[in-house]
Amino acid sequence: MDIRQLRYFLAVVDHGSVNKAAAALHVAQPSLSQAIRALERDLGLDLLCACSPPHGRASTRWRACGSDASRSRPCRRSPSSRSPG
Repeated sequence: MDIRQLRYFLAVVDHGSVNKAAAALHVAQPSLSQAIRALERDLGLDLLCACSPPHGRASTRWRACGSDASRSRPCRRSPSSRSPG
């Protein structure tokens, strides 16, 4: 685990999107996803949950697993369990 992985994780939570976080951090989205997967692997747990978007929103929001926001809407798997592509 390193500080870069923690920064990436916090950026995804803050921006609610892996793509938006990658753009804000000026890194490629696959690099960001790989760093978060490595952090999850190091810690042995899922850090992010995909929450269903509120009505009228087309994109999924990523939240920290166990946060109040992730409990208010149904959550799905983390990016680490997503298949590539």
